[in-house]
Amino acid sequence: VQDVWGLDASPYLLYHGSESFPAVKFVQGLAENTPFSDNRFDGIAACFLFHELPPKIAHLVLKECHRILKQNGKLVICEPSAKQWDWSHIRLLTKFGLKGVYFKLLAMIVYEPFLQLWHNTDVKSLLSSNGFELQSDDDRMPERLIVAIKKSH
Repeated sequence: VQDVWGLDASPYLLYHGSESFPAVKFVQGLAENTPFSDNRFDGIAACFLFHELPPKIAHLVLKECHRILKQNGKLVICEPSAKQWDWSHIRLLTKFGLKGVYFKLLAMIVYEPFLQLWHNTDVKSLLSSNGFELQSDDDRMPERLIVAIKKSH
């Protein structure tokens, strides 16, 4: 991909991103109100964003993604797996080994005020109500990978 952009509200994170990935063009901004033109991108990746947002803002972000994506553009969302919060230590250890326990312990010490709302969200309905068709929803522990396509008008 030749034309890659990064967006973040934090100047600190933008600085570090530009140091690590000099070929990427980084801009400061909010995902619900980007500086990009309509139908600008073939794809968008939103990494560990939606569990940080109140539901009203999540809808605005998806509307913005729909606006700036080309027709049939792909939206890829990566979020924490609910398993690290919902499953017991023993179940995680049995299924994922020490990695499972590590992420369980990490989940116990990190405060995420909108996390449970995100985990309780019907993602297929959320995407559909904002103009996307769910292609896949794969819980890979410790992350959940969601892929959607911008629907035709």
